[in-house]
Amino acid sequence: MSKSKGNVVTPMDLLEKYGSDAVRYWAVSARLGLDATFDEAQIKVGRRLAIKVLNASKFALSMGIPFDADEAALAAAPPPSLDASAVTEPIDRAVLAALADVVESATAAFEGYEHARALEATESLFWTFCDDYIELVKDRANDFDGAHDAAVVSSARTTLAIAVDTSCACWPPSCPFSSPRRCGAGTAPGACTAPPGPKRRSCERRGRCRSRADRARGPPRLRCAR
Repeated sequence: MSKSKGNVVTPMDLLEKYGSDAVRYWAVSARLGLDATFDEAQIKVGRRLAIKVLNASKFALSMGIPFDADEAALAAAPPPSLDASAVTEPIDRAVLAALADVVESATAAFEGYEHARALEATESLFWTFCDDYIELVKDRANDFDGAHDAAVVSSARTTLAIAVDTSCACWPPSCPFSSPRRCGAGTAPGACTAPPGPKRRSCERRGRCRSRADRARGPPRLRCAR
């Protein structure tokens, strides 16, 4: 864009049309030190992602609650559990292990001011989480017919809650509006203001690096600022 050529594009129309998270997604996708080409198609991808974060998180945190539940039933529903010790099923543990890897990658990228790389790592797992994992476990997590053991149902619901809660801290600065709203809705009322960003825990245990199986038992638990 050049002011002398008169081809400057202001963001106001784009913000009104696609929303702030969509425009941030395009901006964060650009790497530091490189020229960023304006691409409205990339902003459309960002809007689709922001909507998916809202919808998928709401869906994941409402497992076991009938879609036609009234206000009283919603108020009586227990809050999602974030106790990783309840995660016992292999597929659920694998998701938490992958999530822990993303937290490590995103944290390292943010610390190196490589926000685009952090976005890539988070977004890649997010679409796998939505397209594959949720579809695989939604019947077990809902368990409307009571066909599943209580422990495996709890394992699925806890994994979904941890994944949503942790991703709240990984999405900013690309989707700061969409992700805090999901975190606040999924935990206690008023639980979230703005995610502080992912934080790594030490991988040392008795002087040795934690294995993937260890991390599956308890990935870095990230909570939004209260």
